[in-house]
Amino acid sequence: MHLDPDIIYLLLTMAVISALGIPRIRQAVWLPRELTFEDVPPEKLTPAQTDFLSSYDRRLAELGYHPFTTYRVSNMLGHNLIRVYLNSADPAKACVTMVAAKNKTLFSSYVEFATKYADGTRLVINNNNITGIFDDMPGVIITRYRGVTDIAELKRRHDAQAEKLRSRGIVFYTRENYFEDFRQYHVRYCEHQESQKLLRWDGTSGVYRATTRTALRGLRNFFNPIADHFSVPRFALGIMLGGGLPLLAAVERVPIVSWLGVHAGAGSPYAISLLPLAVYTAAGLSVGLLFSRRTFIWGILLGVLPAKFLLGHVDSGYSLWMAAIADLMGRTHNRRKNIL
Repeated sequence: MHLDPDIIYLLLTMAVISALGIPRIRQAVWLPRELTFEDVPPEKLTPAQTDFLSSYDRRLAELGYHPFTTYRVSNMLGHNLIRVYLNSADPAKACVTMVAAKNKTLFSSYVEFATKYADGTRLVINNNNITGIFDDMPGVIITRYRGVTDIAELKRRHDAQAEKLRSRGIVFYTRENYFEDFRQYHVRYCEHQESQKLLRWDGTSGVYRATTRTALRGLRNFFNPIADHFSVPRFALGIMLGGGLPLLAAVERVPIVSWLGVHAGAGSPYAISLLPLAVYTAAGLSVGLLFSRRTFIWGILLGVLPAKFLLGHVDSGYSLWMAAIADLMGRTHNRRKNIL
């Protein structure tokens, strides 16, 4: 049976990533049993953080919400900053959450509205674009509206669902119960993930660590190029540049080489030899800039599939180079966006 060498190349790449990724995720992903809250007063915020949160202060004030506290959970993996808003006439809380990876190459933020009920039910509505690796809690109704940036619209959707649950008995979030409620919820959350074999208690280090099952979910998300939300314009431009540049260079190679021979002068042999490297580098930079996440897998796919299906052949070495450039550019771009 004939196996396509390009398919073998893709499978081997995925196998190497998986072999390295599973033990790394098992060791690197963990949750503490007890949360440590650190108050962050306004004077400790950076100018970028102040500007970022101020934009939400204004929009949430229009809905009757005002800042209650700004804090970070100091013993969580990575970096985080959370501002909580309360409304004396509304039982729901509003939160603006910022998180970043430990190396600060991945940064994201989202807005959440949540209401809790006397029977233990919780309603959570947010616009978190990131696909998680843990299970949602039983009794917690979570809806993620990816890409919805209009805060008033997000609140409207929350209220529409909350109205259907009103008979369960609403409990107000208050300054007095917020942190204790968060602590208790986190403990139950960890215990639930442990019951689902997604976390295991590590008595030596005193934390819950990811299991192999969790690591496999992480790899699934990594290999799934559409696991996270994309804006249509950026997605389309990324596809056109990432997949189109190598394809265009291959289809139009003869006129491009002729043009270089005329205009590059004595350096034309070097320019011609470096043409594929330059094209795949430009394509990788485009992918890394336009896709905030999944840059490596998008680099692989766009470096391989268009040429494979339309031309029947692929230069695997250049597609791997393109993926590496996309990943490097994506990490650099995310680090620049990071305000934590």
